Amino acid sequence: MFLKFLQLELKSFVRSPQFAAGILMKIGMLFMYAYLALIFVGGAIGVYFGAKKVGYEPIQLFSRIFLVYIAIDLLLKYFMQQLPAENIKPFLTMKISKNQVAGYTLVKILVSFFSWAFLLFAIPFAALLIFKGNLNLVTVLLYFAACISMVFINTFVNTIINKSDKLMYSLFGLMVIIGGLHYFEIIDVLAISESIFYGLYQNIGFF
Repeated sequence: MFLKFLQLELKSFVRSPQFAAGILMKIGMLFMYAYLALIFVGGAIGVYFGAKKVGYEPIQLFSRIFLVYIAIDLLLKYFMQQLPAENIKPFLTMKISKNQVAGYTLVKILVSFFSWAFLLFAIPFAALLIFKGNLNLVTVLLYFAACISMVFINTFVNTIINKSDKLMYSLFGLMVIIGGLHYFEIIDVLAISESIFYGLYQNIGFF
């Protein structure tokens, strides 16, 4: 069934009057994805080797910035991740069940670059922690499984706020308020992030 969906979508793309422009746009997106992939991999290396220079353990520094990353990730997904809503509209007029269309839509969202890009950071960073930092294999894997789950939750949050302007404005407004409180040193977002995620890592290690 998924193959049939792909064939239908490919036919629609090829027959589109903007076919040439679409090809150029996809090539441009590939270059952008390659650039972002290098940033993620380079970020993993930079955080690991740069942590000591700022007086933190690598996993501790990552924990301090992960909450900020979650916020940035949601913003990137909202403004840059193309949801397949428009592409699936023609399927709704065919003899295809809504459950199959919904399943195909879910798969397209999950395989989107912005849904799994965090893995380009997590995998090399976890490898450095395990093989160079000599941290416990199981603890690191469980910790990053939890972090990756949170990033995937962001993907579904993005689909929800794309359908509700009120929710979108409320969520982004809250982010602006928290950012302002951090800027004026009323709260320390980095310290809060560290207490949550480094605490999570320590608790996993305890068990």
